[in-house]
Amino acid sequence: MDTQCAPARRRQMIVNWLGLAVLLGLGIVTGPAGVALAPADLPAPQVPAAGGR
Repeated sequence: MDTQCAPARRRQMIVNWLGLAVLLGLGIVTGPAGVALAPADLPAPQVPAAGGR
């Protein structure tokens, strides 16, 4: 039973890590150059970055 659950658990861990990496990458991209490289699916307000947010 544990050997059957292991691949699904590992896949869930990989999905979690991928999601975390994507969120981290988006945070890095939307930091300094996010205003210039704003994705189309993320409507970002065109305001000067105050406080690095």
